[in-house]
Amino acid sequence: MWNFLLVSTTLSICTRGAGGQNDGDLRLVSGSHSREGRLEIFHSGIWGSVCDDSFNYLDGSVACRQLGFRSGCLSDVQIYTQGGYTAKIWMDDVGCTGLETSLKECSHNGWGSHNCATSENVGIRCFGGCEVNGDWGSWSGWTVCSSSCDSGYQTRSRLCNSPIPSSNGGYCNGKSFEVLNCSLTKCIVNGNWGSWSDWTICSSSCDSGHQTRSRLCNNPVPSLNGAYCYGKSFEVLNCSIARCKVDGSWGGWSKWSECNATCSGGIQTRTRICNNPYPSDGGSTCSGIAEQILICAEINCPVIGAWSEWGVWSLCSASCGSGNRTRRRRCDNPPPSNGGEYCNGNTLDLDTCNTHACPIDGDWSEWSSWDTCSATCNGGIQDRNRICDAPLPSNGGRYCNGTTIESRICNNENCEIDGQWSTWQEWQPCNTTCGNGSKHRIRECDSPPPYFGGSECMGLDFDIQTCYQDICPDDAHLQVKEETTNTVSSALLGGVAVACIIVTVVITCIALFVFRRFRPGKVAKRKRNGCNTESLAELRVTSQQNDYDCIGRASGIQSGVYDTCRNTESNVYANTQFTAKKGAGANVPCNADNIESGAHANILCNADNVEEIYENLKIS
Repeated sequence: MWNFLLVSTTLSICTRGAGGQNDGDLRLVSGSHSREGRLEIFHSGIWGSVCDDSFNYLDGSVACRQLGFRSGCLSDVQIYTQGGYTAKIWMDDVGCTGLETSLKECSHNGWGSHNCATSENVGIRCFGGCEVNGDWGSWSGWTVCSSSCDSGYQTRSRLCNSPIPSSNGGYCNGKSFEVLNCSLTKCIVNGNWGSWSDWTICSSSCDSGHQTRSRLCNNPVPSLNGAYCYGKSFEVLNCSIARCKVDGSWGGWSKWSECNATCSGGIQTRTRICNNPYPSDGGSTCSGIAEQILICAEINCPVIGAWSEWGVWSLCSASCGSGNRTRRRRCDNPPPSNGGEYCNGNTLDLDTCNTHACPIDGDWSEWSSWDTCSATCNGGIQDRNRICDAPLPSNGGRYCNGTTIESRICNNENCEIDGQWSTWQEWQPCNTTCGNGSKHRIRECDSPPPYFGGSECMGLDFDIQTCYQDICPDDAHLQVKEETTNTVSSALLGGVAVACIIVTVVITCIALFVFRRFRPGKVAKRKRNGCNTESLAELRVTSQQNDYDCIGRASGIQSGVYDTCRNTESNVYANTQFTAKKGAGANVPCNADNIESGAHANILCNADNVEEIYENLKIS
C-alpha cells in the first residue's frame, strides 16, 4: 500500500509587552483581530475605557507602543470610535507628546472625570511590529512518477505565501510537500535532502520583510515506505527592519443585500472595505467605490386603495329631539391600481345630532269657574284662575303669556240702607200748669233715612212722660176738707182719679199708634232676620205665624221693650203686659181687641202714670 508523507515546519511568534494587570496596563477588546479593538486601561482594580474626545495619533502611538507593537511613525496607528458597554470611563481629553512610555503618563481630565457616553469609546488599530501568521498557498500539480519501478514516486508542493509569515508570525502549520508512490514494484527508498535553494529576494524593503529558501527530500525521494527526510524543508529569514508605508487595498465584496422592495423598483446593495490591507504609514487609501447599488423588482406594485379624509358633516336634520347628519369620503388616497384592493369600509358615515330635547312652550289651561262675589251689593269682586300647564313649559320653552288670575266687578246694585233714629229732641213743656200732666219729645228716622228699599226705623218716634206741677188751688182745698171730714171718701176719689188717668193714657197710646201707622210717606216693612217692630200695634200681634229667626232687643223702644222671635213652625205669640210698680195702686185691666191684625193683647194696667207704663213694656 502506498503512503504519502507530510513535511511540517514550526516558526516562533513574537509576543506583546503587556503583562499582568498592573495599574495603567492596556488591552484591546472586541476587535476583528489582535491588532485592533476598543482601548481599555486598568485602574483601581477595574478595566475602563478611554473617551475619543481629542484622542489623536500621538496618543494612539503611545498606546500601541505600550501594547508591544513597534511604532516608528504616526502612520502606524489608525483611530476610530469603538462603542460598547464598559464598567467605567476612566480617561477623557487625553493629551500625549508621543514620547511617553505609558498612556497613564499623558495628561487627561482626571481618573473617571469625563462628559462622554460609552458610544464614544476610542478604538485603535496598531500596524507596526505585529506578527503576521503564514498560510498555505495552493498545491502544485503532481509530478511525473520518478520511476516506473520499485522506487518511483510523484510529488506536489505548496508555499507558505498566502500570506507569507512576517514579524515573527507563525509559519504555516502542516506539510508543504507531499509524495505519492507511483511504482508497482516494491522498492524501499529512504529519502534524502536535496540542496537548499537560494534565498529569495527580501519580501519587503521595509517593516517586516523576510527571505525564504527550501529544499526537497528528493535525493533520493523516499519510496516504498522509505523514510522521509528528517529536518526542515523551508527556512525563513527576516531581512528588513525599516517600516514601510502600506497602500490600502479593497477587501472582497460582500453579498448582495436582499431587495428592499418586491415591486416598483427596489434596490440591492453590496459593500467592500479598504482593509486588505488597511492603508498605513502614509500609504494611499483604496481608490474606487465602497458600495454598489443594483436596481431590482422593477415591476409595478399593486396599489391598495386608501380613504381620503372625511368630508364635513352635513346639516343636522333636526334642531332638537335627535336628528341625523352624514359625511362622505373617497377611496382616492391613493385610488386602487395594478390589481390592488378597493378600500375596506363605508363611504358614508351616519351620526345622530341635536339629541337634546326640544323646548316646549307653555299654554294656559281652561279658566276655572268664577268664585263667589266678595260683596252682595255696591260692587264686589270675583276672580277666576288658570294654570300654565297645558302643557307645562319645559326644556327652556317659554312660559305662558298673560296673567294667571282674572277679576271682574259683580253685584253692582246699591245696597239697602235701613233707616236709623236721630237723637231725641228736647222735652216739650208740661201740658198743664198745676197738678198731674204730661210732656213729650220726638225723634226723626233720618240718621240715615232708609234708601234703596231699606227698612224704616224700628220703634216709636215719640215719647210721653208724666209731669207734675204744683197742686191746683181747688184740689188742695178739697183735699184738706176731705181729710178732715172723711178719709174714706178721699181715698175713693183718689182711686177714681188714677183710673181715669190710666184710661186717658191708654186712649192716647191708641190714638198715637193709629196716627203713626197711617201717616203719609211711611211704609212699614219687616226685614228677614231683623224682626224690627214698627209700632205698638205690631208688638201686640200674638197669633200670626212667621219665619223670623232672631232674639234681640227691639231697637227704638224705650225702657225695656223687647221683641222675641223663634224660627219654628209653631205659632209665635207676643204677650205685652204693662205693670205699675209705684206704690199700692189699683189693677186696671186694659183689653184691646183686633188691633191691626185681628189678634188681641191682654194688658194689665197697674200704674200711677203713663211713663211707668212705657218703661215696663216687654215682649215675652
